[in-house]
Parts: sequence; structure tokens; C-alpha cells
Amino acid sequence: MENETIHVLRSIGSSRPAAAAMNIDLAQLPHAALTYANAGEDLALRKMFKRRLVDGVGGTYVDIGCAAPVSTSNTYLFYCMGWRGVCVDANPDAAPYWADVRPEDQFVSAAIGEREGSASLFRHRDNLGMHKLANFCPSPDFLPTPDTVPLLRLDRLLQTHLPGRSIQFMSLDVEGAEMGVLKSNDWQKWRPVVILMACLTFEMLAPRESESVAFLLDHDYRQDAKISGNVVFVAK
Repeated sequence: MENETIHVLRSIGSSRPAAAAMNIDLAQLPHAALTYANAGEDLALRKMFKRRLVDGVGGTYVDIGCAAPVSTSNTYLFYCMGWRGVCVDANPDAAPYWADVRPEDQFVSAAIGEREGSASLFRHRDNLGMHKLANFCPSPDFLPTPDTVPLLRLDRLLQTHLPGRSIQFMSLDVEGAEMGVLKSNDWQKWRPVVILMACLTFEMLAPRESESVAFLLDHDYRQDAKISGNVVFVAK
């Protein structure tokens, strides 16, 4: 709508309030884009798969540690563009929201690790996206009594839900449990083209100091970018 305007503060990024607001016609923002991710990670992925999207070819994603179906989601933008996938989170409370908002995705309530069975999930008192798998309570920020949740291997999960499907990208955000996920996959059979992995221990000048980063480098992925707390890898 050409007459529709938005207010943009003159002092974007400043800690002080703007002296005044100015009106900008939306027609002046032809390259503006909507992101649902925390720091625009979905837009970076969209650019990487631009040709596939322009050609109208669908795709498949795997979202491990998916949390909410829309807010801070790395995959919801692709769902809106017709892609579908498997979304996994250990918090069973998320299931009805996924069924309501993203009914065509396969939501699995489970943790992912090397040994199948069960795991302890400690719930964060304030942040639903910070629930953590651990053998003991990580800190006073978490409820002291854990929930017992199913523990599945990644290769078994993919064989069950995506048999014969290629995976365009995998989003991995499991609060420090990355190695259990990575070691539970069959990398000869299930090899996403792109992996977006949350990794707060990553150092740009010393990437191999992070065990999970070194694992992917050793499995013929190359480091492509860093976006906030996420590292992007592309299969060689």
C-alpha cells in the first residue's frame, strides 16, 4: 500500500531516544525482508538456497532444538515458502503449538543423543528456550527436579521420518549437547547440504578448539559464516 508509512527512529542503535520520528513510505524499502530468527539466520539461509527458491523447488529441513514454532525460529520462514521437515524438541509442552501453527511439519518430542533410552530435562525458570539436558541441575536458574524425556538417535529419527529424502539444511540448537546429536548420525547416509549450529564456544581464529566445530570440519564440512551465536557449515 503506497500510502502506508512507518516510523523509523533517527537514532537507530543509540541508547538515547530519538529527537523526532520521520515517515518513510514502504515503497522506499523494496529490499526489506521479514525474519523470524533471532539474528536473521533464516535470511542467510534463504540467500544460500536462492536458486532453489526462485525455481519453486521445495526442500526439507531438520530442526533440532526447535523450541517455539514461530518466535526465534530458523525454519518458519521456509515453512511459509512451502518447505517441510522434522522439528524436534525435548519439551513436550511445545507439541500442541506446533500442531496448531505448523501442522504439516513432523514434530517429535524427544532429546537426541548417542544412546537411546531416556534423559533428564531441566527446565529454565524464565526462558523456555533454555531448557537443558543434564545429569544434575545446571544452576539455580533451573528447576531442581528434572523431567524424564525420550532419548533418540538422530539416524534412527531420520530413517523413521524422512526415509529416502535429501536434507537441504539442519538447524541445531541444543544448549551444549551438540556432540551427542552429531555422533548419533550416519554421515554417509544423512548429509545436510548446510548446517546451522548454535555454538557459544566458537572462536573465529581457533575454530578447532570447539569440539563440535572440529567434528564437522573432520566430516568434510567447511565453515562458511558466523551469525551471532551460530556457525554456518556447508558440505564440501
